[in-house]
Amino acid sequence: MTQISMTITPILVAELLCNKLAGTPTYWESHAWPLAAGFMTSAVVVWLLGRLLERRPGRLMQDLKTGQRVELRRPHDLFFIPVKYWGVILVVIASVVLATNATPRPPRARAAGSTTHAPSR
Repeated sequence: MTQISMTITPILVAELLCNKLAGTPTYWESHAWPLAAGFMTSAVVVWLLGRLLERRPGRLMQDLKTGQRVELRRPHDLFFIPVKYWGVILVVIASVVLATNATPRPPRARAAGSTTHAPSR
């Protein structure tokens, strides 16, 4: 759950900052770069979180029969993917957003009755 909130929070902050700094509530809706910046920020935060969780020490156990020592660690993953790799996935998503110029919301539809082509004769 922490990983999801660490991904969503920077994106929400990016939306609020963009609209506030631009002085219009629709800036976020019409530009792709703020969404990509939010994903990139999320990628850094999630990757750092994954590295931090990975560095936590495990618990050493020893098999009494064989004498083999094993280190047990709690898994830190989301949908079976380690947290640190979600940072890379978020960078790919940000790149796709920039490459396709995908805006958070599609442009508003034209008013009913308006046409974009010449009327037929």
